[in-house]
Amino acid sequence: MKNSIIQKIRYTCSVCITVFACFWGIPACFICSSSLSDRIGRYLHVDLSYTGGPVSAVLADDRGETEAQFDLIRCTVHQPVTGARWQQSAEYWQLVLDFAAPSEARNVIIYLDLDTVEGGSPAPLFDATPEVQFDREYPWDFVLRASGDEGKVYDSRGDFVCNTENYSLNGGTQLKVRIPLQDKRVQEILGVQTVRLYLLVCDSGGNSGADVIRDTLGEGGVLLPCAVSIREE
Repeated sequence: MKNSIIQKIRYTCSVCITVFACFWGIPACFICSSSLSDRIGRYLHVDLSYTGGPVSAVLADDRGETEAQFDLIRCTVHQPVTGARWQQSAEYWQLVLDFAAPSEARNVIIYLDLDTVEGGSPAPLFDATPEVQFDREYPWDFVLRASGDEGKVYDSRGDFVCNTENYSLNGGTQLKVRIPLQDKRVQEILGVQTVRLYLLVCDSGGNSGADVIRDTLGEGGVLLPCAVSIREE
């Protein structure tokens, strides 16, 4: 009798562990393993909500890779994801940034201009990049600031919107950022056709200057936005 009860308990525990691994372990692997999502996801019929959604564009640095710790090599922009299961957020937008070298002091700042949002700001929000000038034709509506495993989104008035999900991968040379689209303000991203990104990388105090991608500095030090279509027509 006692052995029968013990066997039932062991069986129940094994079933619970198996279910947990299937429903939580596998999705976690696709979130936290860049190589797994890139190599296996293409061959298996994996729900794209695990790997960040379809890729809209890859913004690559034309200057080539260097060993500078703040050198931003590329930024992969995904389409917004809705109805994701077994994720921290059912609706989110993912950006993946690749760097030449790991750094604990790196500060990623991405200003976003949405084509459906009126207004915006032509001035930088953070003191870390006071020398930055934006294209006045495309003032920014939201700004993402990410460092390590922490990230926050603010609107153009400087009001806090939400925290981000950050995953440091590939030995610290890749940062995967997911913006939850739960707040009504950032839900504008779900209906937008074009997003313009102003990409900056600097240290926490702005002492190293700001690195930009794809020769986006125009005349007079004006930072030019990278326009990306994030929705299928």
